[in-house]
Amino acid sequence: MKRKNSFSLFDILASAVCLAPALAGALFYSKLPYALAVHFDSQFQADSYLNKNIFLFVFPAVVTLVQFGLIAALKVKDPLGDGFFLFKLLMPVVDFTAYFIVIGNALGVLRNSGFIVCAVCSVLMLFAGAVIPYIRKTPKMIFRIFPTLKNDSVLLRTRITAGAVWVCASGILMVVSFLSSLAAPFAILMLCLVIPPVYSVAAYHSEYESNAKS
Repeated sequence: MKRKNSFSLFDILASAVCLAPALAGALFYSKLPYALAVHFDSQFQADSYLNKNIFLFVFPAVVTLVQFGLIAALKVKDPLGDGFFLFKLLMPVVDFTAYFIVIGNALGVLRNSGFIVCAVCSVLMLFAGAVIPYIRKTPKMIFRIFPTLKNDSVLLRTRITAGAVWVCASGILMVVSFLSSLAAPFAILMLCLVIPPVYSVAAYHSEYESNAKS
């Protein structure tokens, strides 16, 4: 049987999330200086600058294209992508880290506790989104709380959806992290925890109706 070699939902989202810094740049554009400090010496003093339009909008697009190319290359070695799903996060993590530092420095929030919490949570959510679809064993307690997940098809679809939700949440939190709000990660985390169970109910009814018709 021929193995599937197309881009998965995670592949697409792991690439699209690299555009999050561009959204952050658009949101805070008026507050950012024309030239952004993009390199610092050992004393963390800026020694190299770049036009903000290039840094905020051109580079994220380039990183996204590189990410797509990287994933396409990995597909050649592993069409299903099972062995490289964490490696696919390399570019998004590097992308997020660079923009956290540059934009955070320009806005003066690098040492703000709210910003630090948001930045850390954003990266952790990215990893959660990559890992959740590949979880093979679900705790029995989860089945007791959400009986709709006892259906194997619904469970698989919910895992994939949950992974997508967490990756998207990571990008959203990256964009709003510069507001330095401690409430933001908790609000987004609640959405990440609520949406998958709600989806599982819808998926269960869809599966039930499909089986009834057949």
